[in-house]
Amino acid sequence: LSAIARSDIDERLLRFTLLPGALATVAMLAMVAAHILWSFGLWLDAPTHFWGNDGILATSTLAGTVVQVLIMLVATLIAFRALVWGVSARRATPHLA
Repeated sequence: LSAIARSDIDERLLRFTLLPGALATVAMLAMVAAHILWSFGLWLDAPTHFWGNDGILATSTLAGTVVQVLIMLVATLIAFRALVWGVSARRATPHLA
């Protein structure tokens, strides 16, 4: 935060980045939800495939799905936290000194 406050980057450019960041975070959340819904549909329509070993390199499909959802959730939470930091920095004084 202090590095940004001391930089020569125009404040309008930094404020502009909040909108694409918010859109990307919403898109990430939508993709997590879509993946969970798709996995639920796979479980309903093809339970033998879902409970089988048809994942990456013949690993458990369920384990692969859980790992993928967890990775997507962590990435989405990181993006959300960065967005919150960006909004709070927008309200802060631009120069710390």
